[in-house]
Amino acid sequence: MILDKLGKLFTAEQIAERLNVSSRTVYNWINQGKLKAMRLGSSTLRIAESELNNFILQSMNMKEEN
Repeated sequence: MILDKLGKLFTAEQIAERLNVSSRTVYNWINQGKLKAMRLGSSTLRIAESELNNFILQSMNMKEEN
């Protein structure tokens, strides 16, 4: 099932709390295409655990390259 591959689904606010940033920062990452999110219905936004993990790994790689 697709949900098994995605893992847990989080709100932008939950991601912000986990990463100790503001929810506005999370929305900016989404709008910039840095963090992938999916829209469920017209106004519900969720971030898959697998996408969060990819985002963190990519961010770590960027810091190592600098």
